[in-house]
Amino acid sequence: MKERLYNNSKTMFMPRKFLNAVRQRDRNSEKIFCGFADVLRFSGFTFVELMLVIVLVAAMIALAAPRLRPAFAKLEVVNFSKRISALMRYAQSRAVAGGENIYLGYRADQAEGRNFSLEKDDPASPGDKRIRLEERYRLFVPDSIRVEISPPSGKEPPVLIFYPSSAIRGPEIVVYNEFQKAKIFAQEGGIGRVFIEYPEK
Repeated sequence: MKERLYNNSKTMFMPRKFLNAVRQRDRNSEKIFCGFADVLRFSGFTFVELMLVIVLVAAMIALAAPRLRPAFAKLEVVNFSKRISALMRYAQSRAVAGGENIYLGYRADQAEGRNFSLEKDDPASPGDKRIRLEERYRLFVPDSIRVEISPPSGKEPPVLIFYPSSAIRGPEIVVYNEFQKAKIFAQEGGIGRVFIEYPEK
């Protein structure tokens, strides 16, 4: 026998065996969909599973922290030395643009903390006194970093001098911790250039 099917107003004749197979396929599809919906409905993490994952992640971080500490300490010295270099380059450009000497001083005040600051001659008493430039040009030294001015300039505070001719004169600055060391210095004479070296500790 043949059974008449209607699909989009078109008449088709198919064997009953084929129709049974199509119906069985539709039933199986419905079962699969229902099963998948049940999985979505009941999937998720329990509180115990979530706490277990948090504990495992915390343990992994605790084990890896000692190995990461030297890398972070080295990166701190590298970043700070670049900030000093940038401050020196700004002082040089400001001296050239303003036509006056600019000084980079280092102070280790307990009240204000260790810091580098830019200064210029006081117009009221040039050559004798210096006044500090804007506060935003002051660079504070982190507690974990040590600073040495080598060789000592013989002045208090130790300074580098930036001239309107773009020349630079003064000692080199050494910043370091137990893992990394950096030397920031300027090429004296002519057009002063700022360099950074990272010698082996």
